[in-house]
Amino acid sequence: MKTRSTFILLAVAAVPAVLGYRGARPLALPSGDLKASLTWTRPALHGDSGQGKAPSRLQAIALMPDGVGLAVGSEKRLWRTIDGGRTWMATVASVASPSGLALRADGLGLVGASGGRILRTTDGGVSWTETKHEALSQLNQVAFANPTVAFAYGWNTIARSTDAGISWKRMSLPTRVYSAIAFATPTLGIAVGGAGLLLRTEDAGATWQRSDLKTDALLRDVAFLDAGIAVVVGTGGTIFRSADSGRTWTHIESYTTQHLRGVAFAGPRNGVAVGYSGTLLRTSDAGVTWTPEPSGTRAHLMGVAIAPDGRPLVVGWFDTILSGPPSP
Repeated sequence: MKTRSTFILLAVAAVPAVLGYRGARPLALPSGDLKASLTWTRPALHGDSGQGKAPSRLQAIALMPDGVGLAVGSEKRLWRTIDGGRTWMATVASVASPSGLALRADGLGLVGASGGRILRTTDGGVSWTETKHEALSQLNQVAFANPTVAFAYGWNTIARSTDAGISWKRMSLPTRVYSAIAFATPTLGIAVGGAGLLLRTEDAGATWQRSDLKTDALLRDVAFLDAGIAVVVGTGGTIFRSADSGRTWTHIESYTTQHLRGVAFAGPRNGVAVGYSGTLLRTSDAGVTWTPEPSGTRAHLMGVAIAPDGRPLVVGWFDTILSGPPSP
């Protein structure tokens, strides 16, 4: 009976993810698909860019204030930049399918991969050590709250570290798919996931309060513009905005039905959201309205970060890395 109950619980937890991706098949880009964009360009890629291998499905990107950055995806590859994303060098990762990425300003970083394996760096991605703990099973996404507190999350749970990713403890939270965690301050953070799941913390994730959004969408990313304004994006073009640190939320029209996968802000009013089939949206009013912009590709765009000079950098499938103009 216990086995049957566990199976039912897992099946129910999987429903949001299944519904969120129904009808959204991976794209097979035809030859010559990529088109010139008036504003978005492709940085130079060096090293093993997929020759002899399948191209990476890049999932996440992060940069430090000094211009060092990382991009991670499939095919056991990590991409690294030292010039703010203008050029990238590929290196081989020691784990399969790296997909989660968190990078602090001091060079401490975490990469989450399949099988609950976590890579940890203290030098901005030059060298890595591996952490594997029973609390990390099925968790492949990572985030920092502050210099000492980190999170690993994914299938049905969140694990918390209070020593910057060296050791981990599984938290007792709702059994759901967790897609993203972001912090506005060292203590204020938001976690999002399946079927409108939203949790909020004011104590660096020691405790979480549940405040689900009124949507069936799988929420895929959350970003803070400042300690007051936050934006959540998800499947079916879903966008929600909060102006009170995540206590209440307003649905925002995106004018797209494509699945949105990433969102980031630069400056006091400007932001970028990205998604499937080359979807790219920009805002210049702190997330109140969003305008589609040509990206120059139909590849699925999965993550976005802001370079030190204010340029948005986007990663996606087929080793896609795009550089946009800085915010005005």
